[in-house]
Amino acid sequence: MFGEQKKAQLIIVCTEKTRKYANYLVQLIGAKDDMNDATTGIKDGSVEAVVWGEKDYKANLATLKSSTNIVFIGNDKMIKDEIANMNEVYDAYGMKFKSLGHRAALYVEDKSLSEEDYDAFLELSNKYQKAFEKVHFSLVEAAPPVAKVLGIGLGVISPIAFSVAVAGLVKVAWNKMKVMEQQFTFLTLYSYLELLPKFLEDNT
Repeated sequence: MFGEQKKAQLIIVCTEKTRKYANYLVQLIGAKDDMNDATTGIKDGSVEAVVWGEKDYKANLATLKSSTNIVFIGNDKMIKDEIANMNEVYDAYGMKFKSLGHRAALYVEDKSLSEEDYDAFLELSNKYQKAFEKVHFSLVEAAPPVAKVLGIGLGVISPIAFSVAVAGLVKVAWNKMKVMEQQFTFLTLYSYLELLPKFLEDNT
């Protein structure tokens, strides 16, 4: 229709591991969540977004213009190269958002949070009505002492001790993965609500 505002275009580039967060971001952008004159996150109907995998991005790289709005989700080698010189916009509890020009990136650092920081992260996510099931850090912290008590690292490794040690390591890895999933999910929501509107406004 005449006078209709032109929609901003946004390409979301993800890895296989972060595709679900890219899909979540597309769903948030497409949601009708504005109330009367109050805008929630990106204004309804103002942005058209598509999701590309790494292969799609590499295949189309030569045709992309410097004015194309692109958001990367993840922190693998390809994306690290893209974000190396971006400016840090947000950094909290292992969650990062960077941007420069028409490019932006959101990712989670591959390291464990302290229990104190994790509790603060859960408090923050609750403020944005995003509640997560708490990961009990006592299970993580208990694994190394248990292994030591049973002889791991002291030259006495029984089958039972080995099984317990392996189970402890698996639990540590699972807890870390679970927390990172929570961080990525919240960072995607937070980016939609607080960070991407400014990024798109500056580049429209």
